[in-house]
Amino acid sequence: MDILNLLLKSGLGDNTINQMAQKSGLSSDDVSSVISKIAPIFMQKANENFKSDADSSGLIDIITHTNLQNNELDVKKGNELLGFLTGSKDNSRALANEVGSSLGLDANAIKSLLPMIAPLVAGLLNKQVSSSSASNSNDLMSVMISFLDKNKDGSILDDVLKMAGNFFTKRS
Repeated sequence: MDILNLLLKSGLGDNTINQMAQKSGLSSDDVSSVISKIAPIFMQKANENFKSDADSSGLIDIITHTNLQNNELDVKKGNELLGFLTGSKDNSRALANEVGSSLGLDANAIKSLLPMIAPLVAGLLNKQVSSSSASNSNDLMSVMISFLDKNKDGSILDDVLKMAGNFFTKRS
């Protein structure tokens, strides 16, 4: 199941996608494509944060206080999350440029979506953690690994490499 369908089943509504489309100037279909491209990258970036020596408590705190059911586009929270996920505004811009180029969409519109997508991913992680009664970063990493291990072989390396290959392959 792709991440967009997982988000939709977890509480993200068409209304939220339509709001994102209005705010970004993209169509709802384009917003869905952007979410499908960026959400797995954000999941991987969160996983890298948890595995690094960096203090992950801020990221964990944001994730545990994010709820998909609110369907609010909390850009402030999204920008805070982007700090954990991309590390800098330059990295966020580079991500928007890469995704824009691969999808044939305006990078500025995608840049405006990044702080709206980040809380969606956090809300999904929170929902998964809550449903599995996970309460610490090791449990959160287990949930994320289960999302990334698409072929369920116990290793995410092949899946991440495939995602990265798909990410850098331009759509025709």
